[in-house]
Amino acid sequence: TNKYSTMLKDIVVSIQPAQNIVIVRTIAASASTAAAFIDQQNIIEILGTIAGDDTLFIATKSSEDAIKVANQVKALF
Repeated sequence: TNKYSTMLKDIVVSIQPAQNIVIVRTIAASASTAAAFIDQQNIIEILGTIAGDDTLFIATKSSEDAIKVANQVKALF
């Protein structure tokens, strides 16, 4: 996990909550890598993740959960 955390510090560009979604921007072709790492963390507020090329959406139940998850994800990196 530490190896991935170090690598992800270099690929994650921004983390921003928006309503009940957290939007994670990455460098090109890296969103699925970030999603896989976040999925492995078993954060209970996360309902699911969807990754594109350079953007990852993390779904939560509420905007409060999105803020909490955004802070948890920021702490991972």
